[in-house]
Amino acid sequence: MVHESAGSALNSFQYVKAKGFDEGRLRTVEIRPDRGSILFVSNVYNHVAAEGKQQQALLDQLGARLLHTESLGHVHLAGDYYNASPFPDAHKGYSNSCETKEADLRFQKITLDPQR
Repeated sequence: MVHESAGSALNSFQYVKAKGFDEGRLRTVEIRPDRGSILFVSNVYNHVAAEGKQQQALLDQLGARLLHTESLGHVHLAGDYYNASPFPDAHKGYSNSCETKEADLRFQKITLDPQR
């Protein structure tokens, strides 16, 4: 988890206008150290698997932020709670529902290619 006191909070990236995107679930902070390169850190709190459209909207926004900061030549770390797994076969204690499988697929796509 990243707190805005670590740097300048950038809540309102407007590169993607996605219906259902909840800005409260994605915080991006720009960290400008005294020495070294600018670093962006995004804190993600994704929707549950049953909220697939909202999950996709959040992942689309995250992908846009990653691509934008990368295009500027900056490192961008994104972490926290995705409510999905890039390794669905490793689920332990999770539902094996269709919704969960779809959430895993959405997460796999953004981890492989933010542009999907």
